[in-house]
Amino acid sequence: MAHELVDSHCTRVLAREYFLLGACQAEVEALHLELADGRWYRFAIDAPGGGWRGEWLTDAPPAGAAEDDAESRHPLVDVAAHFGRQPARIERVSTRRLGKLAELVIEFHDGSRLVAHHRPPPGASSLVWVTH
Repeated sequence: MAHELVDSHCTRVLAREYFLLGACQAEVEALHLELADGRWYRFAIDAPGGGWRGEWLTDAPPAGAAEDDAESRHPLVDVAAHFGRQPARIERVSTRRLGKLAELVIEFHDGSRLVAHHRPPPGASSLVWVTH
């Protein structure tokens, strides 16, 4: 499905983080893209130990998650603002497995790449915006 994003103009990128007892457990457990036409697309880990999967959303992602409580939180972070970048037209989207590591790469028209890595618990996740 992610091939449907190619040539779409991305206007916002939000990452869903995961905190347990105040400590960040995952920098990214889901990545939400808003397109210029107002549609939203989400990438999430399929299951513990699984790869990234993508799906269209009917609405914008909620600010918090239904499972938020006193011990755990799942806030949304504006990725472009965090990295001081501006989303652009999507050139390519790819996912792959490297052992237990699941990788998602979104390449933009300006030559930059958004790279998300996820390892199953007790692993970690990371999100970087690579520029040339």
